[in-house]
Amino acid sequence: MTQAAPSRLSRFRIPPLLLLLTGFWFTFVATSSGGFESSDAELRLATARSWLEGRGGAIDSPALTARTPDGRRFSFYGPLQSVVMVPSLAVAKLLPVSEATRDNAARFLITLVTQPLLSVLALAFCFGALRHLGVGNTASGKATVAVGLGTLFWHYARMGQEENLVALGFSLWLYGVSRYLKKDERGLPWAALGGCVAIATRWAAAPSLAVMAVLTVVLLVRNGWARGKVLALSAAICGGTLGALFAYNVHRFGHPLETGYGLFFQDKQLSFFVPERWAEQAAALLVSPYRGFFVYSPLLAAVLVWAFLRARAVVFRGPSAPLNVLALLVLAVNVVFLSSYSFWDGGFGWGPRFLAATVILFAPMLGLLFERVRWGNVALGLAVATQLLSVTLPATTENHARAAAVSTGSRTCTSWTCDCTAICLRPGMSLDALRNTLAGRPGRLIAPRESLAPDQVLLSSDYQTLNWWPVRLSFRMGLMHRFAALALSGTLLVLTALLMGQAFRQWRRARAPHEGGELSLAADLPPDRH
Repeated sequence: MTQAAPSRLSRFRIPPLLLLLTGFWFTFVATSSGGFESSDAELRLATARSWLEGRGGAIDSPALTARTPDGRRFSFYGPLQSVVMVPSLAVAKLLPVSEATRDNAARFLITLVTQPLLSVLALAFCFGALRHLGVGNTASGKATVAVGLGTLFWHYARMGQEENLVALGFSLWLYGVSRYLKKDERGLPWAALGGCVAIATRWAAAPSLAVMAVLTVVLLVRNGWARGKVLALSAAICGGTLGALFAYNVHRFGHPLETGYGLFFQDKQLSFFVPERWAEQAAALLVSPYRGFFVYSPLLAAVLVWAFLRARAVVFRGPSAPLNVLALLVLAVNVVFLSSYSFWDGGFGWGPRFLAATVILFAPMLGLLFERVRWGNVALGLAVATQLLSVTLPATTENHARAAAVSTGSRTCTSWTCDCTAICLRPGMSLDALRNTLAGRPGRLIAPRESLAPDQVLLSSDYQTLNWWPVRLSFRMGLMHRFAALALSGTLLVLTALLMGQAFRQWRRARAPHEGGELSLAADLPPDRH
């Protein structure tokens, strides 16, 4: 008997990677506040608006800007995030509504479309890098979920800070070098593009990029797998980007190497580095409840313990060994650099903001973990549950709680005082916010530009209820019932679970022995049972 031909419906199948990435986008949209949650993003938006108005990037804000000799003020941040804001501003400008409504529309487009898509793009290249390293589809998917939802990346993936754009640069570099390790020289331009994205977003990405550049050169010298035209294209990408950045610095501050930071610190009479506090702040960046990298991403602490105690051979001598070593070097270099920096803690945020993008570089190590251990799924579930706390309330919550405690004298706060930090305050405050949302107790509304004491700010609707945009629209503007708002966010999160579950089911059904190919990291050793 001949087998019946499959129907059109049975032949139609959405690629599992697309399902996974769509799930990420739904998650980031569902848990976004719909606002920037960051004064830095406000300045970048003002810069983008200034370009469209023909003012060349000059803005009116006296705060966090550098003043030129002719009296103009410019943001001292890298220009790329302002560049990606321009399309949203241009689209909003076409709307036949008031200027205030256009401004709100632009913010919604940026926070609900642009920012989540940039984050999803970073995770897409992260997945691609793992596949080029020979990690199987299922383990690559789990490692990508671990990076996107199981670390502090989730918090910054859906707000106005630039961490996700720096992470996109790191992800592009990781993808390019992974291809190059597979003897595909076309990965080098991707790596060059990644470095350019990172440096055009944040000048302080330079220490990380220096380590990445050294590894890239070492691989080039060792392997020699690149033709002249590929190297020329990579050099042109880097040279063109740096040339454009230096030209923009000349336009703003009159010198190619003046980013504006020097002028700002000089104007405020601040020291850029405070080396005498290096040891204390380095420890705080790693393990304190205030800004500890491993406290706010405990899954990365677990993978490092596993790597050093159980899997040194495969992690540090396998095909991805150069990238695993690089992840540790980049983390170490950043801790040394940031621990002496005046604003080492990164201001408002969940965990060490300036280290958030580096979690991308731990993806190869996570891929190995999920290929080799049985407890990986449990660790991933606990990690995602922990990070959910990071998106329930505004990024400024703990800073206001800290300021309120200090001002009233109820406690003294340091980097090691748990009761003043997000990791300890969030569980109780998040439960209170959920209860208030369900019960319809939004707290007080703050009028525009109204100035309140920190303890009064914490009594407002954004801090008393879930800080998700449908809930904010419900309580702040009365545009929908609170249950409809929760249903909208909940539906997106349920769809995320369904889409990601389907992606993993498809990968499991299609899985073949050693599916990673010639670079498969699972082919050498039996699965770890510990």
